[in-house]
This record gives sequence, C-alpha cells and structure tokens, in this order.
Amino acid sequence: MFFKTLTICIFTLSCLFAKDPPQIILGNPDAKTEVVVYTALTCAACAFLHKDTLKKYEKTRDFRIVIRHYPLDAQSLEAAVAVECALANRKVEFYEEIFNRQNELFEKSNNLRSVFDRISSDLKIPLDCSKTENVKQDILENYKLIENLIEETPTFFVGPSDVPLEKRRKGAGALSAEEFDKFLRKP
Repeated sequence: MFFKTLTICIFTLSCLFAKDPPQIILGNPDAKTEVVVYTALTCAACAFLHKDTLKKYEKTRDFRIVIRHYPLDAQSLEAAVAVECALANRKVEFYEEIFNRQNELFEKSNNLRSVFDRISSDLKIPLDCSKTENVKQDILENYKLIENLIEETPTFFVGPSDVPLEKRRKGAGALSAEEFDKFLRKP
C-alpha cells in the first residue's frame, strides 16, 4: 500500500505541494465540487472573470471556488504577495481592489508599494508583510508545479477536491457568468 500511495504522489500534482499554496476561497468550503482558478493580478481577462463571474459564486452552496495566484510578471508577483500580506479575513477585498485599480497600479510610473499602501489605507486593511519572502517562495513553487497545465490566464479546473487537477475538466478565458455556469454544470 505504501508504494501505491508513493507512486500516486509522484505522478500527481496533489502530493507535490504538501501544504496549500497561497489562495483565496469563495463559496462553500465543504462543497463536493471544487473550482480551482489560476489568475494573474495584471491580467485584464482575470479581472473580468472575477468581477463579472466569480463574485456571483461567493455565497454559493454548490461550489468551493479556490483562487490561486499565477503571476505572469514581476508586477503580478508583487501584487500577489501584497494580497497575501492582507489580514486573512480581508484578502478578498484587497484582491478585488487590485483588480479595480489595475490601470492605476500597473502604469509604468507608479511605485507598486505606494499603491498597495494607498489601497491598504483606503480600505483600512493593515498589511503584515513580515513573511514576504516565504509567501513569494510559496507562490513561485506553486507556479512551477502547475505551469505545464496552464496556457493562459485565467485557467480553471473543475471536479471533486480529491481528484488531482490534471484529471479535472479544464477551462480558460474570461467567460461570462452564463458561460461559466454552463461549464461548471456540464457533466
């Protein structure tokens, strides 16, 4: 039995990351069906998917929506780290505000740290960045584990939480709420 379990762990992504990577959970944490969404905070399609579609599932009982960082560039990585510095119960708010301020944030002339500080101040969300390097390392580790499954952002995987991502139904792009719902409910 040990060797069977070891073999399964070696050939699936589910065992490679011993702890959950940095993530945000929406919906029902105990739902049978899990949707893991990989997004980049510099990605306009990701912002659309989140604002237009994922927000509608925030209070669902049918799905557990897991949002994980998939940084496409250094700015996206810094934004992901800033989200993870927000208080646990306020991460979703901080994440959404970064999407709302994408234009302001990622203009070449802006200092990202000062924009994150303004968001923190505006929303009254204290940032604790004492573990920045560990968080950055966790995000990058997860990126390396999953990069062969992702061709674009956003990318999402749907299925039971005990099924490895590579064996779940996969979708990608900025689907409308209606298209996303059809995708989720398709057998």
